[in-house]
Amino acid sequence: MRRIATLVALVGASIPSTSHGTAWATPSTGLTPVILARGTIAPFRSQTRSKDFTVAGRTAADVVMAQITLAVGGNTGWHIHHGPVLAFVKSGHLAVTRVESASGCITRTYGPGQAFVEYPDMVHIGRNAGTVPVVLLATYTNVPVRGATATSVPVPAHCR
Repeated sequence: MRRIATLVALVGASIPSTSHGTAWATPSTGLTPVILARGTIAPFRSQTRSKDFTVAGRTAADVVMAQITLAVGGNTGWHIHHGPVLAFVKSGHLAVTRVESASGCITRTYGPGQAFVEYPDMVHIGRNAGTVPVVLLATYTNVPVRGATATSVPVPAHCR
């Protein structure tokens, strides 16, 4: 029974979830996550010698690595993340639409071999923009311990 509960928690953690079961959240369609690894890290700070790259965490948090498959016509639903997400497109074409301001959104499409960052609390949606499934490798940072990698949010009125 404990194994089943752990499996359900891990799979559920990779899918954008509602906060407290709120009905206005936007569900994903055609999204299949596979958790490759998950672990909790203690607070830390790391900086390169040249000081051009710094990573830090003030509290214990999970790091989750996952392979996400997004079916043709599928989308992630509108959501946010707690920390930066480092993503790599293995195959397909993913169109990411993010809120840029109170009145505008921007869409950028990523193809095979391209990587991108999703910033904390950035309201966005990913859509399969091609004719084959999107396969995406993602590392989620600052995930609440044993929590979800994303939180669903309402559809921004000015972005569709």
